[in-house]
Amino acid sequence: MASFGASSAAACGGDEEDRQRVVGDEPVDDDHSDEGDESDKDDFRDWQAEDGEDEEESAVKSLFCAQKLPSLAELVEHDKKHFGFDLQAVVKDVCEDDFSFIKLINFIRSSVKEREAETSSKEDLVASVTSLIESRVFLDGETYLKPVLESDPLLFLFDELFEFE
Repeated sequence: MASFGASSAAACGGDEEDRQRVVGDEPVDDDHSDEGDESDKDDFRDWQAEDGEDEEESAVKSLFCAQKLPSLAELVEHDKKHFGFDLQAVVKDVCEDDFSFIKLINFIRSSVKEREAETSSKEDLVASVTSLIESRVFLDGETYLKPVLESDPLLFLFDELFEFE
């Protein structure tokens, strides 16, 4: 077995010292051993940073403001507390399946985007959007299956709180 390791190290252009490092059971204590440990720590830090990026990407934007929240449950509470909009009640009343939920969310986001500049207050905006939701016009066709926000986590997290028959 040692000859296999030695020949593979030689084939890779390594010298005798490199072959011992590859084949030996114990790590060789030389000047380069600490560099590997530092490199491993750097790799781990990179991995941790990527995890933080995932958390930022999965933050859910409020339906009526720019606030980003860490979960769907917190978004529901935020929008209920600050805007009087109960997403759970609306979903229960309006949505029959995953597709109607996706249409609802995209319709709300689109309506807020269109009406934000022309309404005088957030209360008026929410009232306007709510009356449009009650008309259920967004359910017709496929217009609102296209996300308003690119990679909108809300469109993927709905099963945390909502179940459709």
